[in-house]
Amino acid sequence: TCMATVTIVGLTSTYTGAWDVVPDAGSKAIFVASYDTSDPAKPSIDACSCEIESTATVTVAGGDYMNIAGNITVEGSLIVEHTGSVVQINDAATVTGSGSISVLVNTPSLDVRDFMIMGSPMDAETREGVWASAWNVQSYTPANFNPVAGVTDAYNFADAELDDWNLYSTGTLKAGEGYLVRPQTSLSGAGGVFNYDYNTGFLTNGVVTRPLNYNTTQLNSPNMLSNPYASAIDANVFLAANPEIDAVYFWEHILAPDPMFPGSNTTGPNYSMSDVSFYNAMGGIGSASGSAMPTNVISTAQGFGTFANAAGTATFNNSMRLSTGNTTLRTTEVDRNRLWLHVTSDVYIIGGTTLVGFTTAATAAFNPKYDSQRMATPVSIFSHIDAGDVGYAVQGREAFNVASEIVMGFSSIIEEETSYTISLSDFDGTAWETNTSLLEDTVTGIVTNLKQESYSFTSDHGIFNNRFILRFTDRNVLDIPETSLQDISVSPNPTAGQLYIQSPSVEINSVIVRDIQGRIVKQALSIEALSYTLDISEVSSAVYFISIETEDGSITKRIVKK
Repeated sequence: TCMATVTIVGLTSTYTGAWDVVPDAGSKAIFVASYDTSDPAKPSIDACSCEIESTATVTVAGGDYMNIAGNITVEGSLIVEHTGSVVQINDAATVTGSGSISVLVNTPSLDVRDFMIMGSPMDAETREGVWASAWNVQSYTPANFNPVAGVTDAYNFADAELDDWNLYSTGTLKAGEGYLVRPQTSLSGAGGVFNYDYNTGFLTNGVVTRPLNYNTTQLNSPNMLSNPYASAIDANVFLAANPEIDAVYFWEHILAPDPMFPGSNTTGPNYSMSDVSFYNAMGGIGSASGSAMPTNVISTAQGFGTFANAAGTATFNNSMRLSTGNTTLRTTEVDRNRLWLHVTSDVYIIGGTTLVGFTTAATAAFNPKYDSQRMATPVSIFSHIDAGDVGYAVQGREAFNVASEIVMGFSSIIEEETSYTISLSDFDGTAWETNTSLLEDTVTGIVTNLKQESYSFTSDHGIFNNRFILRFTDRNVLDIPETSLQDISVSPNPTAGQLYIQSPSVEINSVIVRDIQGRIVKQALSIEALSYTLDISEVSSAVYFISIETEDGSITKRIVKK
């Protein structure tokens, strides 16, 4: 049996420029000569244990791995390149030796004054060592967090007194802790990609714990953590192992604070909640500023935030480690039925995203690992559970049922009445092969098939709970009506006045034109014909919605009056 502390006599694979026996999960891999997995003839390594002799340098190239069940001994050199992975399976395994170890990590391209939340994969690395050239490194004091005034119903990392982050000039980096690193050489130093070499001590391995601070409520209890290993970890396994943590949050830093739209908060550089993405057991939400959706992969040294639901301890262990996917691009395959809705301000081009997903692991009630409250972004769309007032950016529901209904809300801090558009930004799962999603605006009464078109509406600033209802319908049942409805044309669009409505296969019963607030501005009833001409020359220039009722159902199209 391959165990962390067992020496297996006879089951050895020795590399002297070639393997005497190719190693596998049951053997000890001994490197006498140098080995680099970037060479196609030298693939990734699986072994029970590993010894790197003083004559050898072993390099694990980007995208490759060394997967060792037990102990690693380094008398020569071990280099883990950016996105490479060294995994140890047994929590009791050790890393020892008198040689050198380097774990290389490159940041994404960062702007001036931009920052990363980062940690260390080495057990004795220091701030003044790996981040010596960084002009500013800060450690987090969660007990000092006090959310900015007015944010009581959404997650927010902005502290009112600005004393939760404090300068960290020197000292050992604690395993599993997330530090705020500004890698530029000065306040106005140039940005770019920064390359770090963690090379002090040994690879962090086994069980790592960090205390979780809880400050009265979950919304008031942010904590900063980081992946402590020289490999990616699986966020799903991490969440399952930590009952006090329901989701993980990442800083994407695409936007700087923007004073160009009414109601924005412009204090402080690049701390906008629009730059935060997050992931829970249901899936990921990209930042409102437009980042890619995070997946279950948390890469080497990647820092992240959490909101503790109780006081406790964050635990990392080797069961969470991954031998592939060690990149901040983060990809995964899922077997869930999910859809993402995105709302955008048409004028100020800011917005937010919500995820609704269906899985047998969740229920219609609140599920801590599958339901996460919304971020305090300037504009957001969110769902409710049982038509309550709490807004969720991610809601996990029970297995998909076409009769399911999701009550949804909308919020904006833009201090003027302006237009917004809701669209289906992404979806996955087999349910959507035969079903489609319908969004009903409870104010205007307009129902939109989001798989066919987006929905536009106007709103003032505020929080509008229960504004929408997301429903579903079986596309197989509607195959014939949908075909006939989709054949209906409205032209010209835009129009100066005359609208020509053509329905090739089903008679038109009525036509109703509504403005963006849902008010009827023109209608024609009892048409009973395959074509109709509607004159809207007297209405003002604006965006309108024309609903066409037939025996097969109704369809709503967006039109523009010039």
